[in-house]
Amino acid sequence: IISASVTYNAGEFTVTISNKSTGQSFSKNATVPGAARTSAEWIVEAPCCTKRPRDGILPLADFVMVGLGRDFSGQPGTNDAADSAINGPIGSFGAANIEQITKVGSSTSPQTSTCSALTPDGTSFSCVWAP
Repeated sequence: IISASVTYNAGEFTVTISNKSTGQSFSKNATVPGAARTSAEWIVEAPCCTKRPRDGILPLADFVMVGLGRDFSGQPGTNDAADSAINGPIGSFGAANIEQITKVGSSTSPQTSTCSALTPDGTSFSCVWAP
């Protein structure tokens, strides 16, 4: 299980990526002056870019299906977010505040995954490989 989080404290963001199986983790701090802090994103897409611009968008591994959230990981707090009024799973922000975006493929950047709607408990969703 891989865990990623972004926290904000006193003008500084901290991103942490953890391997729950091995206990290893990596953190990076950064300041972003004027950050609106009005959204959170869960992204399943191909990595980009290397230090060599000619590499462009790298291929996304054929992952078959990836599950994001408590229903797949069994971990409480998975797929949670917080703002000034709400701290909880994605679904606790209400349908009017949740927007699912699906990348449309093109000749130079094909669509590589398709994601589901939130599960009924509002904690999880899945994405499937779409070559």
